[in-house]
Amino acid sequence: MVVDKYTDEKGVEKDVARELRFVNSFRFMPSSLDKLSKNLQRDQFINLKKYFGDEKKFDLVRRKGNFL
Repeated sequence: MVVDKYTDEKGVEKDVARELRFVNSFRFMPSSLDKLSKNLQRDQFINLKKYFGDEKKFDLVRRKGNFL
């Protein structure tokens, strides 16, 4: 996803892209990401709350689904 643009030293405008990837694999975790996140209380999502403080956004990001 393109989040910003900048101009390099030659005056060429370039895109700044960011990608958010959720890895849900048994190679890294003993259980699925969905099950692990359900073990947490709402106030234990400290870093998530920092970036998605709005209640609607916070609840949306905590749901299981596809994020593009």
